[in-house]
Order: sequence, then C-alpha cells, then structure tokens
Amino acid sequence: MKYLLILLCYLPIIAKAQGFIATDTLLVIPPELTEMINGEIKSSFSIDFTGDGKVDYLVTAASEGKLNDEVKEYWITSSFELFREKKKFNADIEYYHFVNLDQDPEPEIFSAIGYEDGIDYGFFDLNIKLGTEELIFYFNPVIIENDKYYWGYPWDIGDLIIKKNSEGILIQSSVDHHIIRDGNITFPSNQPHFPVIFFSGNHTQPYEVTEIKSMNWLTIEELKREAQKSR
Repeated sequence: MKYLLILLCYLPIIAKAQGFIATDTLLVIPPELTEMINGEIKSSFSIDFTGDGKVDYLVTAASEGKLNDEVKEYWITSSFELFREKKKFNADIEYYHFVNLDQDPEPEIFSAIGYEDGIDYGFFDLNIKLGTEELIFYFNPVIIENDKYYWGYPWDIGDLIIKKNSEGILIQSSVDHHIIRDGNITFPSNQPHFPVIFFSGNHTQPYEVTEIKSMNWLTIEELKREAQKSR
C-alpha cells in the first residue's frame, strides 16, 4: 500500500474540463442595448466572451428596409460598449459555440458554416484588442457514439471532448487518419492537414468514419502545429 501511494503522487492530475459554454437567451432586453442598435432585434443572448467574469451580449438585428441577408450581429460588452459588429454570413448552415481551449481568459469559437455541398469546421481565436476572429485551424469533426465513429454534422454534435491537466486543456483528437475532404470547403494554403476533433453527440446520418488510425490528447497549440505540417 505504501508503494501504491507513492506511485499515485507522481501520476498527472487529470480532470474533466468544461466544454461548450452555454449562452442564455435574454428574457428582458436592457434598454441600453436597444438604444445602441438601429433595427429590429431578432435574437439576444448573454455570454462572457471577454473572459472578465461579467455578462456580455450578442444581439442579432435587421436594419429597417433591408433584406434578410443584411442582418448583423452586435457584440456588446457588459459596460455597453460595442465590441464588434459582424454581418451575418448568408449560409444555409451556421452553428457556433464558445469554448475555452487555451491559457487566456476569453473563450475560443467553434464554428461550422457552409452549405449542403460543404461545411467549414474551424476553431477561431477572439482578438480582444482588435475585436476580430482569427482562424486557428480547420478540422474534421467526428462523433464518438457507442464506441463507433460517425461524421459530426453540426446538428448532431453534443459537446467537445476535452480534459485538463498540468499542461492545460487537452482535446481528444487524431492527427493519424486517412480522411479525404471534398466538396465546397476552404483549404487554407498554410494548412495542409485537417486534424480530427472528437465530440459527443447522436448521429442522424449513416456515415461511419473508418479512416482513423490512432487517437491523441493534444493542446490546441499542438494541434495547430500538426495542422500546418506537410504529410
């Protein structure tokens, strides 16, 4: 028993980490928000996207007399300052979630945007100083369900599978696979490889993924370096 206790002292401490951060629908819109936005508010949510522990706001609004494809998304801080104004992407499919994957306090963005003939899945870093999104890397999404792998369509994805230890946030992933992407998607010139990122969820399409050779737990920085390697 004494030797077992000594061994346990040297094992790395690993704990489950929080995945997607929930956004809460605003039941009552603060008057400060309505005064800042010129147009009809379509939706409004609260989320701490600056990472300062205070509630910020995401508001989608359509300008009066404008078409639906001119809907804008306003990111407004807890102190009611306009952080960024983003024209909504005119896509058939648009999903995104906030999740903290590195050492800075503000969350990163999981994004799935596209059409029936192709969806771009990527992680983006939020630049607090500039109010912009910067691509970290694109990836292949795979759902683990009942010990099988299925393609992770955005509407089937439940949550990101991550854990935390002394190195930081580790993402369940694979850089050793033979998945070949086709369709109308983005292939960045500086990213020759798309890592696999694993999610929980429930598949609705019979697309089982069999091209994965091994699985890893890697930080987002390690995955970015792997994505930029030629193979």
